[in-house]
Amino acid sequence: MREIRKFIVPLFFLSIIVLPSNLFAKKIYMKFSFGLVAGGDIEDALISHPEYNDFVSVSSEIHSKPGTDIRLEFIYQLNPHLGFSIGYGYLHKTLTGKTFEYTPPDLPPSLVFTVYPQFSAEANPFYLSTIFSFSLASSIRVNLTGGVAYYLMTYENITEWHTIFQSEVYYRSTYNFKQKSNQIGYHFGAGFDVRFSNNLLLTIDALYRIVDLQELESLDLSDEFYITWEYMQGFMQEPITEPFDYQISEASLNGLSVSVGLKFKF
Repeated sequence: MREIRKFIVPLFFLSIIVLPSNLFAKKIYMKFSFGLVAGGDIEDALISHPEYNDFVSVSSEIHSKPGTDIRLEFIYQLNPHLGFSIGYGYLHKTLTGKTFEYTPPDLPPSLVFTVYPQFSAEANPFYLSTIFSFSLASSIRVNLTGGVAYYLMTYENITEWHTIFQSEVYYRSTYNFKQKSNQIGYHFGAGFDVRFSNNLLLTIDALYRIVDLQELESLDLSDEFYITWEYMQGFMQEPITEPFDYQISEASLNGLSVSVGLKFKF
């Protein structure tokens, strides 16, 4: 009995594939969709070496504006209930962290830097998905989707630093630190098609993706603060003996994407 159970699932999927030809749909569709992306998270830290101070912003206070999700997919409908798709897309997302103030080591308490953490990511994902479908009405079909994607990603630390000394803003700077990375992510979701004609359908989808970025490179800011202090004082009284940097150590684009599109039958 136990041996038979091992073959139940493979036989089930095999039976779907080898159903009699008169039950086959075997249709090819092209789908173009546009959507908005919610969610995402970053973890950042301000670190001194040797250990002097270690500030980590509160991830629960991350602010996220809706991002952009554009997808082009080709769908092969093997039979009325099972299909496969490959696709390519564009994804853009910006995350803003908790604002905080910081006085570097060896500098007067009156010298305060206000930090506005911000992280931006652009990705071109290649999608591979499995689609399970069933009819809800004569012109409406429900689709359940799951799959994997390979993300060609460029992300940027665009954190702003404002220098305040004796109640005046003396210096402002934005640090554009770009890095490229390739990541594997996963997605699952649900949606439905509304048939307008034999060759045209309206699609609405909700897709949840899981994409994590880890071990991101840090940016050493000691020299920049060094120059700032020299500019403000006219000369350097004492060097900064405690080097430090600001780092966004991890980020994720995990979140829900809701999109609307059109599906064309070939």
